[in-house]
Amino acid sequence: MVLIRAWIAYNKLLESQPFKTQLMTAVFMGWVGDGIAQVFVEKHPFSIRRSLVVNTYGVFETIIEGYYWLHLLDRIVGHQLTAPKALIKTGLDMFLFGPFEIAMFMTWTNVFERSDTSLEKKLQEDFMPVFIGGSLYWFPASFICFYLVSMKYRLIFSSIFCIISDTFMSYATHNSISFYKDLLVEKVYKFLRLKE
Repeated sequence: MVLIRAWIAYNKLLESQPFKTQLMTAVFMGWVGDGIAQVFVEKHPFSIRRSLVVNTYGVFETIIEGYYWLHLLDRIVGHQLTAPKALIKTGLDMFLFGPFEIAMFMTWTNVFERSDTSLEKKLQEDFMPVFIGGSLYWFPASFICFYLVSMKYRLIFSSIFCIISDTFMSYATHNSISFYKDLLVEKVYKFLRLKE
């Protein structure tokens, strides 16, 4: 009963104040994802400063993605919920917006947290593993979003999936994940050798 009331109240807010509601939803989900990364994955005490940096980026990203990018995709590809249109939108989202978003997030956190690791080194070592890992996760999530979810609910749908993605992005941005790149290359190489 409480969840139904909360959903009804949320829908009313989406109708009356869509921008603020979607923005606060994305910030909350980003805060949860970063909190999980800090406390449960990295096993560190929760850093309010780090969370503020991550979530200020979340505000910036939500405005760009939620209000401009998703609407642009609908204008370019069409708003119909069909499999071909969903595949096109997913491809554009993955290969045009995805790299931009990853680079911006790494840059944002590196600059505003005054990281000891140079931005160039961070991008060289961790961009591709984050892009590949993120694509494996986001491809099915984005396809479902573009195929089954109306524009009104896309940001909340994506924000729910963002809890896992934000946990990964926050962890990857604050830690070296070059080990995973080496592991991925090794697995792909072994797979290709088996095919010969």
